[in-house]
Amino acid sequence: MFGHGIPLYRAQLQLLALWKGKKLVSQRLLSHDSANFYTFAASTNGRNTIAQRGHNKQGRHNLRQAGLSCVLDGIYGLSLCHHVYPANVPDTEEFANSMPRLLRFLDDNQIARETVTLVFDKGSAALYSTLALDQSGAGWISALPWNRAPPEFREMPLEKLKHFTSDQPGVQAAGAKLLVHGKERLCVLKYSAPFLSEQIHSLSTSLAKISQSLRRLSMELAQPDRMLKEVHIRNKIGRWLSSAQFLDELVRYELKREGVSGGFSSMLIPRLSAG
Repeated sequence: MFGHGIPLYRAQLQLLALWKGKKLVSQRLLSHDSANFYTFAASTNGRNTIAQRGHNKQGRHNLRQAGLSCVLDGIYGLSLCHHVYPANVPDTEEFANSMPRLLRFLDDNQIARETVTLVFDKGSAALYSTLALDQSGAGWISALPWNRAPPEFREMPLEKLKHFTSDQPGVQAAGAKLLVHGKERLCVLKYSAPFLSEQIHSLSTSLAKISQSLRRLSMELAQPDRMLKEVHIRNKIGRWLSSAQFLDELVRYELKREGVSGGFSSMLIPRLSAG
């Protein structure tokens, strides 16, 4: 992505110069995101070092996949630079590896760091990334996982959030300077009723799918000639529970060994969190 002397790096520099010449680079807002894409590279293909197995947001954990991190102009949506990396590298680690390259990319293009605000999602948020950004001179905005949000926000009643304008019905927010990653920072809490409805619909669909999968697994395990190792069963169920957010918090299952043969049966126990 950013190495000097690499043809891709030079091509990205030339492309950015073209965008700047056409005034299509805002120099104010940059968006960083990463995603993975599954491939059909064979498991025995040792020449492909990029495609690796890892968590796949589309549920294709059985396939080797490649990771892609991109930096986009936040105003015009143009891709400024990108990096392909092995999909078994966590987002936080990839973001930490990309940060020095991104800063060098800005310096090489005479884009002052203090004029840039980098925006990234909660998948890349980590303490060491925050500390590196504090020292970089660039501005930044990051989402935080809910379990790492300041307690003052997590415990705040919905009634204390202010409503947005009529242009955004059902959206409320609150802002305050709170301690995050060892420093007082401006934090914003946002609640969206329409987004909540979408999440509930998506979660209900995921719960229905995993219920069907567990019922089929129960029937499969009930067959007398079906012998599966416990580790394989738990790995399979673990992949199902990681296929969508919150499933591992809402679903509990039990494996019971039955008879002298050592076979297993499974039981699905839905559990809804209070609040």
